[in-house]
Amino acid sequence: MVERCKELGSKATIVTAAASQIGRMILPLLIMNGITPICTVRKEDQAELLKAALGEKYGKYVINTSKPTYKQDMGAVCMKLRP
Repeated sequence: MVERCKELGSKATIVTAAASQIGRMILPLLIMNGITPICTVRKEDQAELLKAALGEKYGKYVINTSKPTYKQDMGAVCMKLRP
């Protein structure tokens, strides 16, 4: 996935189920390669866990898909990261 993002020249990518084992493994790889992860999770406790792990710089791109404002939150993040 990281290699494909690099080939495409992606500045950001969406990582679904980012709190899963595979999701948490890929996040540092994306960051090390200069690709901003937009993380989706289904529970607030998962969102808080990832926000804490990612810190201030990337934690703001964690989106809880169970929130009623999910679509607006995703749209705002995508617009912010749009080149």
